[in-house]
Amino acid sequence: MLEVLIGLGSNLGNVRNSLQAAVAGLTCLLQVEQVSSLYRTQPVGERQQPDFLNAAVRGSSEEEPSALLQRLKGLEDALGRKPTVRWGPRVIDLDLLAFGPVVANEQDLALPHPRLHQRGFVLFPLMEIAPHWRHPRLGKEIWQLWLDCPEEEGVVWTDGPGWFKDEDALPAVRLRASLPLSEIWSKFSRHGMTVAILEQISDHWNGSVKPTP
Repeated sequence: MLEVLIGLGSNLGNVRNSLQAAVAGLTCLLQVEQVSSLYRTQPVGERQQPDFLNAAVRGSSEEEPSALLQRLKGLEDALGRKPTVRWGPRVIDLDLLAFGPVVANEQDLALPHPRLHQRGFVLFPLMEIAPHWRHPRLGKEIWQLWLDCPEEEGVVWTDGPGWFKDEDALPAVRLRASLPLSEIWSKFSRHGMTVAILEQISDHWNGSVKPTP
């Protein structure tokens, strides 16, 4: 089985319900392992539309990438997505962001997603659920892509990773001491977020760049 990263977005209708239904639907398509916090994002491209809510899911699958992509499109249809203009408003958007180490550049399948590294609303949730994922084409880990991202402004943390179950939770980002935590903390704090360094991080903490709230 290979790791799968999927981006979720919605800005029409009952947005939260659509995203919750999407997560529930994804559990039927793959083995869902983690769901990110929820983020409010200014629209890209066509600005005259409501803000989006975005999240990401990490899971695993034995399917071929093209087959999983088609099943994601089927789930979008089942949740009420209708054809619209590019970057226009939508009830649900499910993007196959990455599929293990697969690199593809076909008419109907591009992996990793070709604009993944340029989208703050994609990189923010991925920092939570896959903080050490490495882009197989660019050779950079997710935090490196995030620090370089030109579109990280306008992305605001909205709710913790329990949102899809209607539970309150704080965002929890698993980070290693080897990361440039002072830079990462600076970016997180600008967006009103809280970083939790979890589990046995104290065992290998070097103390040199420990962030302070």
